[in-house]
Amino acid sequence: MSQAVDELNLVVSHQEQVITLPENATLVAGSDFCPHSIFSVGQSMLGIQGHPEFTVDYSRALMEARREIIPVDRVSEGMDSLAKPVHGGLTFEWIVKFIREALSRSAAS
Repeated sequence: MSQAVDELNLVVSHQEQVITLPENATLVAGSDFCPHSIFSVGQSMLGIQGHPEFTVDYSRALMEARREIIPVDRVSEGMDSLAKPVHGGLTFEWIVKFIREALSRSAAS
């Protein structure tokens, strides 16, 4: 990851998550909610639990549409979390850089 940040916020929308990192994985980012939010395995696999492709508006609409199946406290927490800045664009930059570097290594070998 080229640009280090102290805090990274991504929209999340999942029930399942990685509980134990794969063998040889390197933890890149985590939170209390999702301890293994971003990780890599070697130089060619990147795992991301959040959704950098989701906008705040889309996430809000998704929670509204799922109100009947998501517990009330989770919807409230989720809606509150959308007030924080979201770093989807920065995360996409990291993803593109990661893929380009992996492709460069592959082409060189």
